[in-house]
Amino acid sequence: MKNTVAYCRTACPNKSDPLAGVKLQEKEIRRYAKRHGAVISTIYADAGVSGATLERPELQRLIADCRAGKIGTVVTKDLDRLSRDMRQQIALLYIFATAGVRVEFSAREGHSDTFLIKTLSAVLNSKKRRRAPSKKTESPTIFDFGSLNYVLRGTIDPNGPVVEPLML
Repeated sequence: MKNTVAYCRTACPNKSDPLAGVKLQEKEIRRYAKRHGAVISTIYADAGVSGATLERPELQRLIADCRAGKIGTVVTKDLDRLSRDMRQQIALLYIFATAGVRVEFSAREGHSDTFLIKTLSAVLNSKKRRRAPSKKTESPTIFDFGSLNYVLRGTIDPNGPVVEPLML
């Protein structure tokens, strides 16, 4: 059975307790998991790190563990914990989906980002121009979002790092 894990992130840590924000998220996620019969096995936490970049140590470790097949579900407070940038959110959801990982949100249960996730996933699936390359040397995966062409580099090699997505 694959693990259920949590991902927590805060951009502005509390000066008296830099981990206060991620501890609060962790507590909320554990309550959510318990209500749903799951147990959180690992917490990935980036405290004091902006959601505008994908270069976060614990996010990178989470992605590596997902790609290695160690994780079945990632629970996070809301979509903004993964990224504040919609293009990066799409890239991360794609990475998790291709690794067979489910993403759940603990915030506002019943009023979560499910609609947004389904919408982003539908756009991702309907606008994908070609399948992800199987070899590192092949072209990057390209998605066409109307006037926005977007390249996901770094998702090509399943064992490679995630690199900031680039605009075409």
